[in-house]
Amino acid sequence: MDSRWLVLPLGLGLIGLLLVGKHDKVVGVLRYLLLGFLAFAVAAYLAHPDWSVLVRSSLIPTLSLRGDVVAGGLALLGTTLTGYVYVWETIERGVEEPP
Repeated sequence: MDSRWLVLPLGLGLIGLLLVGKHDKVVGVLRYLLLGFLAFAVAAYLAHPDWSVLVRSSLIPTLSLRGDVVAGGLALLGTTLTGYVYVWETIERGVEEPP
């Protein structure tokens, strides 16, 4: 089943709930959504993976210099550092400008 069609209505519903909903209602909705994410753990268990390979691959990294792997690593590094740069810039501006 293709569930991509759920992304837009769910996103719009959550935005609407955040804008007009009360805190307790938002927390309740997010708790139920968390149950949906727990389904991923159940699905991983039901897939019957080779647990020794899974643990070994999780603990011992493998390095590859293929173009798509390097591009993915750079994208991950860039998106991670961007948030820190915004924080650092905000702190720096607060230090430079007199109150």
